[in-house]
Amino acid sequence: MRLLALLIATLLIALAVGFSWLERRAYRFWDGIKDGLAILTTPRRYLREVVTLQAIGWMCRAGAMYFFLSAFGIPADLSDACLALSAGSIATLLPLTPGGIGPQQALLVYMFDGVAARGAVLSFSVGMQFAMTITNAVIGGTCLAVMLRRLPWKPHRPGPDAAVPSSTHAR
Repeated sequence: MRLLALLIATLLIALAVGFSWLERRAYRFWDGIKDGLAILTTPRRYLREVVTLQAIGWMCRAGAMYFFLSAFGIPADLSDACLALSAGSIATLLPLTPGGIGPQQALLVYMFDGVAARGAVLSFSVGMQFAMTITNAVIGGTCLAVMLRRLPWKPHRPGPDAAVPSSTHAR
């Protein structure tokens, strides 16, 4: 009977500690949500600093998509560029493949059926995806190099003759 009581007490203590930990994590999570939504308390600032920049970003994406479509010989206007952008967004809703690669090509072939040849639409989609991946990798690598201030990326360790701070000496 004592063993059973000890086991139940241990289980209850473990549950209390677990719930306490979970409660702290939940409060931190909701504090983060509150911080992320703080901009919504000032609508003018939200429109000026968030919506404006997002609109500019979407216009740049639509412009890039227009030029990609034109480069691959697919008849393009603003609605076609927005249509192609929506295919990329829709394809990532169900993340079965990295970047929605297969579904995006299928959607684009369906969306541009009768407008351009399937081969042209497929080469456009794969070519654009390849160009964007390479561009993102180069820009990301450049940003990492700037942040680390050197290439190749090796851990920053002091050399063997570097001075050791006095606070780490044995007393």
